[in-house]
Amino acid sequence: MPEPSINTIPGVNIHLPPSSPAPHNTARNEHQLFAISSGMPRPFSSPLLTQFLQTISSARNNQNHEHLGRCLLLSPASLLNNPPMNTLMAELRNYNHKNSVERVLGQDWPGFVDVIVAYLEYVKSIESETYSTVENMLAWFHNLKEFTGVLNPVFNSVQGTIFVSVIKSVSALFASSALRIDALSRDPRCPCSEAAMNVLLRSFNSTLGERTIATIAPTLQTLGKKAATIRLANDLFKLYFKVNQIRLCATIHSNIKTASIPSYLDLYSKSEQCTYHYYHGRHYFYADQFLNALSTFEFAYGLTRPGDHQQRKMIARYMIAAGIILGKFPSHALLARPECTGLGDMFLPICHAIRLGDFRGFRRALGDEGPDSGRKQFWIRTELYLTLKLRCQILLWRGLVRRTFLLTRPEQIAMRKKGPPTLDMRHILILAKFLHGPERVANPLFLGEGFHRDSDSDSSSDFGDDETSYYGLPLEMVDVECAIISLLDQGFIKGYIARQSSGPVLVLGKSDAFPPVAELYREERFIEEDAMESDNEGGPFSSNMAQAGGGHVVRLSGVKPIGFKG
Repeated sequence: MPEPSINTIPGVNIHLPPSSPAPHNTARNEHQLFAISSGMPRPFSSPLLTQFLQTISSARNNQNHEHLGRCLLLSPASLLNNPPMNTLMAELRNYNHKNSVERVLGQDWPGFVDVIVAYLEYVKSIESETYSTVENMLAWFHNLKEFTGVLNPVFNSVQGTIFVSVIKSVSALFASSALRIDALSRDPRCPCSEAAMNVLLRSFNSTLGERTIATIAPTLQTLGKKAATIRLANDLFKLYFKVNQIRLCATIHSNIKTASIPSYLDLYSKSEQCTYHYYHGRHYFYADQFLNALSTFEFAYGLTRPGDHQQRKMIARYMIAAGIILGKFPSHALLARPECTGLGDMFLPICHAIRLGDFRGFRRALGDEGPDSGRKQFWIRTELYLTLKLRCQILLWRGLVRRTFLLTRPEQIAMRKKGPPTLDMRHILILAKFLHGPERVANPLFLGEGFHRDSDSDSSSDFGDDETSYYGLPLEMVDVECAIISLLDQGFIKGYIARQSSGPVLVLGKSDAFPPVAELYREERFIEEDAMESDNEGGPFSSNMAQAGGGHVVRLSGVKPIGFKG
């Protein structure tokens, strides 16, 4: 929640007596000019702290958590740019404020008093040089952590709903500050982010235990502490992705689903919904569940406003990448939108290379080859490099086979060959060797064999630099066969391999030999198990290991000895 920037203490207004002169910018006059906006008595002789505490008490008595959240400013910038709060800081440094807090707020809820005392200690520690050095920021972050440590147990209590707005503000400030400090300190351990994750996770768990009031038309107010669940989850997602602990997102999603929050997710603000679906899609993308990722990104994209170009661009990057892996290339209308400026230059070469089966063009599009080294940095920075490089290989082989078929098809038509169309796999090998080697000729359709390295060449090359290499190994017919068998098995190509005296031949289906990739992923065999309902982060064999008892507790109390009869 954005904190107010007006030069008053929230909930407190300036009132001048009819005969009073204009106030001067002094602490004494500021003490005399503040009174409560809730209709309470206006004691002009009371200290500013008393006025502030009376406003807090009024918010608590009225169960107005939004008003309380506006009163408890947290950001150092908001506190330092507010003259009345500066006066309150000076007043707090002159005497012990705990007695005043207990006198005004009473002792009926000691936890609430402890939170306000901790907040005033936090305010008193704010200095104008907070952001000047990393050391000062670390000291301030420690004070914020101390305040949050007092707030969390009280928020977990039955009456803790009053702190919903405060906990949301703390969460946003805590997560952003931790990431900023870790970036400035360049500590690879990310200690502030780790500390923020632990603190915010306790707050998140406190919201899940809230029992929602059953109503016909529930509102965000009737959700109680669950009104802060999505905001806390979004900040945890931000930290998990930054410190590369993405596997922990599954626990957050599972807990949210168990708490039945998705059934009333539309009650939250659109910004919170959009952020939640964005990270939900990122986790699907991380788990290689691209169908779920694409639909989630599309939903998040639809929640954004047309003018939110930065947010839309963040979503569009992963949405387009997931679509390409599923065989859905972005339209020119999408790439022409303002938020997609520059994305066409990055993604269209990949689409063109996949369509033609151009391995060399694909490497250039990813930045592995060519003069534009910035392309590879872009893909690495957006965490798309490895996913695109690995998941698009099968599509490149499909495009290569289709391209070879189109090049040799006129010859078969001229020969008036009957029966299903066939494709000599030696032609695929020749073209694959050419496209896996370095660029040496201007004609990309060159099918000659003069580009092979001479067998008696005395030029030495390191492992992986062979001009016809495939992942560092010489490309042979067995590699082509393996790729085509995979294409046939997954349905990307319809046909079979026939053995002839001249070599293996790919016999294609008479109709629809190359079905659209996007349609294939809708078939039953490509149905994805929700990554949020299962823990398959351990690799491709984790599910089989679970069935065999891997990672499970096996109780042997009832097992009989070997050879026991009875």
